[in-house]
Amino acid sequence: MFRIGICDDEPLICTELERIVSGYAWHGNGEPETESFHSGQELKSRIERGHRFDLLFLDIELGDMTGLHISRMIRREMEDHMTEIVFITSKNGYEMQLFNVQPLDFLRKPLSSARVYECISLALKRLGRRNDTFSFKIKGDRYWIRVKDIIYFQGAGRRIRLISAGEEPGKEYMFYEKMDAVAERVDKSVFLRTHKNCLINGCHIANKKAASCEIEMTNGHVISYHKRKSREINEFLDAFGGGV
Repeated sequence: MFRIGICDDEPLICTELERIVSGYAWHGNGEPETESFHSGQELKSRIERGHRFDLLFLDIELGDMTGLHISRMIRREMEDHMTEIVFITSKNGYEMQLFNVQPLDFLRKPLSSARVYECISLALKRLGRRNDTFSFKIKGDRYWIRVKDIIYFQGAGRRIRLISAGEEPGKEYMFYEKMDAVAERVDKSVFLRTHKNCLINGCHIANKKAASCEIEMTNGHVISYHKRKSREINEFLDAFGGGV
């Protein structure tokens, strides 16, 4: 699901952007999840609670705080360099001030549907090229999830079960793909294949129980492995972060 945030202290601008976004030709990318905010504090509180956006349309001159303040929080405090930020303004001269928060683009008021569509298209392309996200399709709709939020993949018949640890810890996704294909798409220095039907994220390994040949994940789930995999697993853990 492609998540879009809109923040402007003019409700009419938020409504207009929502209308433009809904008119974009989403095709196989699925309908986006769009959320609007009429103050910087509303958006700030939402982000501080762990919510993340793929694309954020952000007014520079909000009534209670500036868009620059929020964008710096996203980049510096949250260390989020994945959210694409498009600034909205009715004035010129902000470009250099905002350069260090790496905006995707700037939109001038009144808004142009064509320019908004350009921003959405570019954000989708950049998201698809990243190696810090994993994409898959469910019933024709495209989903993206941050690699660091994937706890593990597990084979379930002809489908893959993905367990996540994002803003909805424990959320599961089921999609059609072979485990071999998934294993080829992920970074082998980050993911470990414990057996034919399981691929775990080294970032989410909490404990390895050598005696019982089990690995405990950060969500409490326990993944078993065959004793003959012990050496491979130990080498992976040593290379990953000094072992568990």
